[in-house]
Amino acid sequence: MTKIVYIFLMRKVLKNILIFGATSDIVFSTIKKLVDNKVNVYAVSRSNLELDSPYLHKYNVNLSDENSINELFLKFKNIFFDRVIIAHGACICAPVENLNSNLLDYQINVTVKSLLSILKNLKGLLNKTSRIIFLSSMASYGLFPFLSLYSISKASSDIILNSYEIETGIKTVSLKIGVVATKFWASSVDLNKKCLSFNNEYSKYADFMFNNALKNSTRGLKPSFVSDFIYKLLYINNPKTSYTLGFDAHIASIFSLFKSTLLFKVIRFILDKRVESFYHAK
Repeated sequence: MTKIVYIFLMRKVLKNILIFGATSDIVFSTIKKLVDNKVNVYAVSRSNLELDSPYLHKYNVNLSDENSINELFLKFKNIFFDRVIIAHGACICAPVENLNSNLLDYQINVTVKSLLSILKNLKGLLNKTSRIIFLSSMASYGLFPFLSLYSISKASSDIILNSYEIETGIKTVSLKIGVVATKFWASSVDLNKKCLSFNNEYSKYADFMFNNALKNSTRGLKPSFVSDFIYKLLYINNPKTSYTLGFDAHIASIFSLFKSTLLFKVIRFILDKRVESFYHAK
């Protein structure tokens, strides 16, 4: 009992936390816990966050626009952040043969360029005990067909954060997450249907991918599980640089160690079988 009390008393006090992608299902309950514990949360999102608290400071910003990010940080003068959570993003789904510069620019702007802008603007607002937590993805292991741009954006962001930590000494943590039951999947389907980046040759894969994505909205890890994990990461001492969350993410991490033509053929075989089963069930 004495040990538990001691650990509680030694727990780090957090004053200010900056969160990007604040309307994400994953970080919502993290935000609620923080403001309930009287931690100042500076919540940045494209749409309005349906939560109010005297400890919650909300900002609506287009994070794919560098000027908007620069203007946002002008509001943070003289604020030092104990933690930064980066949870925003988007997912372009398309065959490599159909990719174009517009799709590439969109994916990179939303994920990679925004991360660079954030890191540049954080200069002078962090100290050596600050911590940046980034919501990456199992896609960063680079084994998922039709998700090359999304995989690139997550893997690139992980590499940028690795370099950033080496250069600055500020701790970064990447969460390589598997499927989580969130609204992200439905919004991704809407985005990619507007892109119309699947032609007739790949149309059957598009139907399967979109249907599978919508199913992911109700299966996989619970958002509260990931949110609770993030909350723990805010406080624990010496977290790892990278965590893999979810059974599917762990499988992807293992398979990534054995990248080969044989593995790629196995993945294609499994995909074709799943697509065939999907069409037979229709």
